Amino acid sequence: MAEIKVSQLPTSTGMLGPDLLMIVSGSNNKKITFENMVKSVRTDLVVNSNNEAASLKVYSQSGNNLLITDPILGRIGVGTNAPAALLHVNGNLKLGGAATSGVLISSYETLLVDGTSSKTAIPGIGITRITFDSGSTSLNVNLSNGLPYQTKTFVVADTPLGGTCDVNLLPTPWIDGGTAPTIKLTKLGDTVTFLYDENGWTIQSYFGASIV
Repeated sequence: MAEIKVSQLPTSTGMLGPDLLMIVSGSNNKKITFENMVKSVRTDLVVNSNNEAASLKVYSQSGNNLLITDPILGRIGVGTNAPAALLHVNGNLKLGGAATSGVLISSYETLLVDGTSSKTAIPGIGITRITFDSGSTSLNVNLSNGLPYQTKTFVVADTPLGGTCDVNLLPTPWIDGGTAPTIKLTKLGDTVTFLYDENGWTIQSYFGASIV
């Protein structure tokens, strides 16, 4: 049979299953799955070679955006449908080959000092911003196990009532089974960065904080 384009083939309404592509020419039917068709490609697989304003979109089972391209701005979004940079990841980004190794690049969380005596920071989020409502200045912040060689930063992100605060950071476990020092954040801009290795947390750097 001479070669013809798919667009020249007659239309068929007799698909036998959602995973099958049916090619019909006269009385000859051929069925192929999309998986096998892609698996059989032996040359470069090119998408949008005509430079059209058409996006490539991949969704999760729940309907959330997993991957999207913005052909107009030339950007790729992971977890967002409006990428703001060449590669925009909305969420945590893990670099490394195993769950317990590599580098974790994370977004931030916010802990509000609102009169509650203690709150727990999320170890897997790289930065915790501490903010205040009116009248509350004291908080104990618990921090549990992290991933080996990840960092965790705490920063006082706004000005508490009266200009001072009393935020105690309580990381556990401490390195080599020791006891953590008294770690206090007392004013706007105070910052502490912890490093977690196989044996617990330790202080990597700090600015303005009180370490006793």
